[in-house]
Amino acid sequence: MISIRRFLLGLLLSIMTIAVFFAAMQSYRSVAARAEQQMDKQLKTLAQSLLRLPPISEHRTTGSVAQGIAFQVWQDGNLVLHTDNTPDVPFTEQTGYSQANFALQRWRVFATHNGQRKVFVAQPMNYRYELAEELMLEALIPLVVMLFVLAIAIFLAVGYGLRPLKQLSRALAQQEPGDLTPLPAAHQPAELKPVIETLNSLMARLQQALERERRFASDAAHELRTPLTVLKVELYNLKQQVEDVSTLTSMEQGIDRMSHLIEQILLLNRTNPEHFTAELKDLVARPLLEASIARCQRLYQHKQQHLQLLADDFSVTGDEFSLKLLLDNLIGNAFKYTPAQGTIHIQAKQQGEHVLISIEDSGPGIPEAQYKQVFERFYRVGGDRHPSGEPGCGLGLAIVGHILELYQGQLRFSRSLSLGGLRVDVYLPARRD
Repeated sequence: MISIRRFLLGLLLSIMTIAVFFAAMQSYRSVAARAEQQMDKQLKTLAQSLLRLPPISEHRTTGSVAQGIAFQVWQDGNLVLHTDNTPDVPFTEQTGYSQANFALQRWRVFATHNGQRKVFVAQPMNYRYELAEELMLEALIPLVVMLFVLAIAIFLAVGYGLRPLKQLSRALAQQEPGDLTPLPAAHQPAELKPVIETLNSLMARLQQALERERRFASDAAHELRTPLTVLKVELYNLKQQVEDVSTLTSMEQGIDRMSHLIEQILLLNRTNPEHFTAELKDLVARPLLEASIARCQRLYQHKQQHLQLLADDFSVTGDEFSLKLLLDNLIGNAFKYTPAQGTIHIQAKQQGEHVLISIEDSGPGIPEAQYKQVFERFYRVGGDRHPSGEPGCGLGLAIVGHILELYQGQLRFSRSLSLGGLRVDVYLPARRD
């Protein structure tokens, strides 16, 4: 993955390193040239001083002077004065500045004369090389320090410059999945404004698309519910006039299934976390459970099922409508898919900051591999041929999933160890004191 931060740091540090390198080379050349000129000037000054000495009557030898300098003074063709590290012949045949080899070294030589006297002054080139290295180090050390300081400054500057991107990423990460509120574009860098404006435009179009989808589902369900009701009334009237009602009964069951599907679509749309608005309050759990069981009374009495309810007196934080839908779907499924003479156990208790509602039955259960799939819209175990033979549209648990998302609750499926069927554990937020 390409990193803008790494790219900018690499580019800026490379440019800065190259610039510092050339600056160091230029500085070294300038300082070395000045030092060369200064040392040449010293050779010339010493040579002129030796040239002005009074006449020398006898041959003399002296020790080497500072900086390894050697010299020769020739008078009337004779070597009359020299340092002890020089040969017995002139350093060079040239006048002025030149280079020569003697005493196993390379020398910088300055030669001058005044007619009767010739003077040669020489300095080892090694000394000049060592001095050049010292000057180079003296020039490089502050530049390396400056390079390090500038690298830190560039690192901080790039981080500061990219901070708006991090803030934008953080703002997007903090938004809820259904929150399509436009991002603030004011006081943003000019380079980032087009990105934010494009994101806001995209979210606005997405919001409009979601609104159209929501209105379409709601309007379509409402529009279908009325003619189905009329059709059911007409079918009832028709049954009163014919003797063979078997076909009409099948048609009535189909209308009932379609009506149930439409109601489920409306409820699914109403409980969508992106559109759901309700005031949460503290509700006592046991009456909610008892009311849900009562709405299923006709079903479990017809199937002669056995029911056990164990619920403590505690409260749950929520909305009565959505909790009613949640319990009706889960408890209704238990009665619906448990065979005749079967058993259902319902238990509710408080566990810390959560309420645990457990529903167990002796029905066929759900294969573990399909625990996640059952929350998908229109998905049914076994498709249209459920093992229990009971009809359904596959939206009940999708509605439950929406409601759990509203409350940030959890639902876990497992096999009931006591009854052999399905066990459903629902965790909801408890009352906050």
